[in-house]
Amino acid sequence: GLGVVAAGVPALIFTFSRGAWLCFAAAAGLVLLFELRRRPAREQLRLVSVGLLAALAAGVAVYVLYGDQILARLKSSPAESLEIRSQLNWAAARVIGEHPILGVGPNVFPLELLGTNESDAVAPAHDLYLLVLAEAGFVGFAFFAAQLLRCLRPPPWPPVGRGIELVETIRIGLWA
Repeated sequence: GLGVVAAGVPALIFTFSRGAWLCFAAAAGLVLLFELRRRPAREQLRLVSVGLLAALAAGVAVYVLYGDQILARLKSSPAESLEIRSQLNWAAARVIGEHPILGVGPNVFPLELLGTNESDAVAPAHDLYLLVLAEAGFVGFAFFAAQLLRCLRPPPWPPVGRGIELVETIRIGLWA
């Protein structure tokens, strides 16, 4: 529990992704709410107090350590960011058209941009599905989609005591 959070929070911070930060906050709130429903009223007050103190301490620590970078990210120009994202996505569409079956290979999409002047950035496409289609083609995308669908399906046997929850969580994290 706490080890996963301790390992994941620094990675979350270094993404500099506002969407990831908001999703983490929403997920933490939902986990707290679901956990509260299972507890007696006296424990609920204690959990809410500890949760609020932990959130406050984490917020202060993050602001002290990374406040300048976070503020710079929040103040960055959305128009420039949207333009670069659009260029990368159109470049991915071009690569998909040129290599539809097997794609260009893992982590090769940014290298495809070096020979063109389609984008101001040499980076992966900002849309995961376009990136998978460009790098793995329709064959790889079929496997990718099958794995995502598999993660949504419950396991065929009762998961109690088998650790399958952790395996499924890790698989969703790796593939999504």
